[in-house]
Order: sequence, then C-alpha cells, then structure tokens
Amino acid sequence: MASVTLVKNHELRLTTLIVRGDIDLKEIEHAIASFYHEGETQNALWDLREASLDLLSATDVQSLVKFLKENAYVRSGGRTAMVAPEDAEYGLVRMGEAYAEQLPTAFRVFRSLAEAHEWLKQGLYNQGCTTGV
Repeated sequence: MASVTLVKNHELRLTTLIVRGDIDLKEIEHAIASFYHEGETQNALWDLREASLDLLSATDVQSLVKFLKENAYVRSGGRTAMVAPEDAEYGLVRMGEAYAEQLPTAFRVFRSLAEAHEWLKQGLYNQGCTTGV
C-alpha cells in the first residue's frame, strides 16, 4: 500500500504528488480524483522517487490514460511531469507517456526533479506566470 501526499502551490499553479511505497491503479486513480476534487492546478508533478510501480501492468497504464483522458479537460493546456529515477519505474511511465500523447495536457517523464522543474517552469512562462518553480 502506498501513500500519496498532495502539496499545492497556487502561486506556481503546481501540485506535487509525492508517492511512497507500492502503488496500484486504484490508488493512483484515487490520488487523481483527490487532485481534481481539492481544486486542481494547471500543472502537476508526480514524485515517484520513493515509489514502486511493481503492482502496475501495461494494461493498468492504458486504463489510467483512458481515465485521464475522460477527466483531463479541466486542465487543458497544463503540464504533468513525472519523476522516476529507477529503470523499472521509468520504463513503465515512459510507456504511459507514449499513450498520453492524445491528452489535452503535456506529459513528460524525467529522471530528476531538477529536469522536471525546468520543464514545468517553461510551461509557466507560456501560461503567463513569471514566478519560478
């Protein structure tokens, strides 16, 4: 069982979702629902540095992208960065990145927080926000 902590920064239009432990599809969907229910931000950062995605299959990733597609309209034009430094997690999330090309939000996977923050910062400038991430 995993824990997901949501940390919001409205000034930066960013929610960081910090995942610790083994997470499954239902827990991810619950975290996304919480993100939308508590007032989504234009940008999201999934911090998977302390997570394990061993409970997820390729079919789960496809199901998750379908779930996102049904709900992503509320963040049209936003960005989602995922940080997955370990090879297994990185590979699975990269598969999700390929499926997510159809979403109205940009979706990228990174191995480090610094890379993810830089990419999100570029999006903030495009959205008219001049503060840094």
